[in-house]
Amino acid sequence: MKKLFIILLCPLLLCGCNQRPQEYLITAIAADYNGGLYTLYYEAVIINTETSGQKREILTAGGRTLLEAVEKIERQATLPLLMSHCGIVAVGNGITRTKLLGIMKYCKENRDITLSVQFLRTNNPEKLLKTEPISSISVGYDLVSLIRTQKTNFKNRLFEIYKNPSPVLPKLSLTEKGYYFE
Repeated sequence: MKKLFIILLCPLLLCGCNQRPQEYLITAIAADYNGGLYTLYYEAVIINTETSGQKREILTAGGRTLLEAVEKIERQATLPLLMSHCGIVAVGNGITRTKLLGIMKYCKENRDITLSVQFLRTNNPEKLLKTEPISSISVGYDLVSLIRTQKTNFKNRLFEIYKNPSPVLPKLSLTEKGYYFE
């Protein structure tokens, strides 16, 4: 019996589960376009398995193209980016229909971003992501919860709007007390 216990325990000790590196869990992406430049904001929750702690950080980069801005964020990140936790893509007023379709195409082709990621429009994407979260560790998680509790049935998930040439996205506004849908 002792030999069986040791045999079963060895893989757990050798797998390195306690030595998992920190990583950025991307919970929300915000994008805007002004003056010929895209500006991207990634809300990242950093999980530290050694201290059981977590903190939030906003990664920002700009570029003449969407992919240039994405590459700059990836280069500045000091930890791996885990996009599978992204629940929100917020776009600003500078994002035209054509640019929105490009962002949706990027999200669809990125295998790590789920097709259920939810899109919304806001006047100030930077301010939205830099707002302090209300009920969780991240604004992205707060917004997903807020959308779920709305009585209206938003059609704003990527798989629902990808083929729509002019999707109508829910509009989110910010106040001192938080955020709300118009």
